[in-house]
Amino acid sequence: MSLNLTEFLARSARTWPDKAAIVFNEFRLSYRELAGMVRRFAGALEQCGVGPGDRVALLLPNTPHFPIIFYGILWRGAVAVPMNVLMHAREVAYQLADSGAVMLIAHEVMLEVAREALRIADRPIRLVAVEKEPLSVLSLADGDSFNSLMGSASPSGRQPYPANPEDTAEIVYTAAMSGWPMGAELTHANLFLNAWICSRLQEYRPEDNCFSALPFFHTFGQTGMMHTPLMSGSTVHLFYKFDPAAALECFTRERITIAGFVPTMCHYLVHARSNEHYDLSSLRAPVVGGAKMPLELAERFRKRFNRPLMEGYGLTETSPVVSYNIDDPERRAGSVGQPIPYCYVQIVDDQGSPRKAGEPGEVLVRGHNVMKGYWNRPRETAETIQNGWLATGDLGYLDQEGYLWLVGVKKPLIIRAGLNIYPPEVERVLMEHPNVQEAGVTGMADPARGEEPAAFVVGEGVDEKSLREFCAGRMGAYKIPKRFFLVESLPKDARGRLDRSRLADLLRERLNS
Repeated sequence: MSLNLTEFLARSARTWPDKAAIVFNEFRLSYRELAGMVRRFAGALEQCGVGPGDRVALLLPNTPHFPIIFYGILWRGAVAVPMNVLMHAREVAYQLADSGAVMLIAHEVMLEVAREALRIADRPIRLVAVEKEPLSVLSLADGDSFNSLMGSASPSGRQPYPANPEDTAEIVYTAAMSGWPMGAELTHANLFLNAWICSRLQEYRPEDNCFSALPFFHTFGQTGMMHTPLMSGSTVHLFYKFDPAAALECFTRERITIAGFVPTMCHYLVHARSNEHYDLSSLRAPVVGGAKMPLELAERFRKRFNRPLMEGYGLTETSPVVSYNIDDPERRAGSVGQPIPYCYVQIVDDQGSPRKAGEPGEVLVRGHNVMKGYWNRPRETAETIQNGWLATGDLGYLDQEGYLWLVGVKKPLIIRAGLNIYPPEVERVLMEHPNVQEAGVTGMADPARGEEPAAFVVGEGVDEKSLREFCAGRMGAYKIPKRFFLVESLPKDARGRLDRSRLADLLRERLNS
């Protein structure tokens, strides 16, 4: 049986052909038009020689191009590799090389980053540039124009490529615990079932209007605000970037019913135009995830907009949704809810033994949503998934009713405005500096973004300005430490490894001194 994720799109186009699928500024795309463009782009890929199983990388912001291209890749039977648009060219080059991508599709505003990444990768990768303007056609000596390809291609078949449920649909890079990110392989079954189950839990309906400012290169935005509403005949109101004033106006004007947020978005919504009233009475499902939601911020959101936030939990490796606090968001504020159907959560101690209700330990996940594995990383996959249980690296406990509460992290991780920053990755870059001997990175609390990275550096002849400039030439701006501290040594454990707990204590001492 085929379970290509895009089969739902073909069904939606048959069921609601003239209904608006995507709204982007003044641009509207019906389900019939969306499916037609997806088929045409799948035909363009075939024309370019891209076949089933080939990896195609996307460097795209939230515009209507993203669903057209993403679903076109899957319709063709190829594998999508969505990339964070905030990355440095060197980081893009690494993911291109690691995934073995045969094509890179980049928005016009990211074209220079794409070109530099291709230069660094130094292997044959076809470049396709997506125009900012719908009717313009870019003339490139080093690549193809998206609009030109779409104009010359014949639509692919009326049914998507018959993928098997266990076939890889996309590779999403995450978990840079060793200094370089790994690609999580998510299958068609992973994505289809996670979206379908979420659509039933949230009761998505054709009359729903969904606010989509979460980036689609991130699995939270992709599953919650792209796959799930388009599977249900809902209308997706798409935003290139998040602007709190524009968001509040959209909620009122379009009678938004479902929205996805990270805590940073909620912070800016609560503080936006505080002297004005906005009617959010239509918003029945404001879902927040991507990072732990501060209780005080959740209460301020509820008081201002008279709507309790539904906190959820998930990981890239779980497609991503593990749990939602749908049933009891007010009385159990702070909980990320119960596991969704056909997903199971277990709490274990350091020896892997199950913990009782109320006892904290590492969160393990098993179910339909657990990834196939890390791309070309059998050892890391075997270490992360044992007997079907995925070790999340998060710490939490289950209460007597089976609600999950998160209390911390076991793995080194900083979450800045919903985006994961892995300290070992930042440390690796700092250690590339010829005058840096050691580096340790930890999270620093930030009222708006949740956390910011802070770095402790052992070295000679370096200062904050030179270190910042060095990082800017090698990593995305959001990963660059906000503070640098020059020290004579870093705290170590008995085995001589960086002691991250004592490093966090050292940061608190420095900030309070």
